[in-house]
Amino acid sequence: MQFRRPGRYVLHAILERIVPKEPMGKDRRPWLWCELKSNGEAIEILPPDAQWEAAELARIGRLLESDGTRFAAATALRYLNTSDAAVALSRWYLRLTGEPENSELARGIFESQHASVIQAELEKALRSAAPFTENALGTLALLEVRKQFVSRPRPLDPNAASAWSREYWALFDSVKTKYSSLATRPVH
Repeated sequence: MQFRRPGRYVLHAILERIVPKEPMGKDRRPWLWCELKSNGEAIEILPPDAQWEAAELARIGRLLESDGTRFAAATALRYLNTSDAAVALSRWYLRLTGEPENSELARGIFESQHASVIQAELEKALRSAAPFTENALGTLALLEVRKQFVSRPRPLDPNAASAWSREYWALFDSVKTKYSSLATRPVH
């Protein structure tokens, strides 16, 4: 869930079924139908604060330098979700190729409201002497395909969905091949 505008919000949850670890009852059904409602929890989303964002980005950068705090910092960078954080996500994603940090940074890339900034940064890195992994190449290709398919949601009809999926992945293969040819260094 993302809040795109400052304001006061009240959240509550409704749970309509419970799935226990073991099937229950005479008929051994694997779930219980019910309706559980939580209390409301009020939160306030503040307007952006450029000074705080810059300080937070600097703090996260320091934490990403240390093995002991790297994953938590990758998560914090993922949630910062500013244009400057998008640039940092791109750079740290290429730099930190180990797990679980790389996957956390990739999640941030795909959740970001600044996908075009990330894509431009990755394309710039691809054309430079920066090391580029096969994973990063796939990420860049997916960003391009998602951009081209943004106004084309997957159809509900199974036959149309299958055709849509074939077109989506054919475009992915084509874009990935194009990006591979643009790399100034071999992709590893």
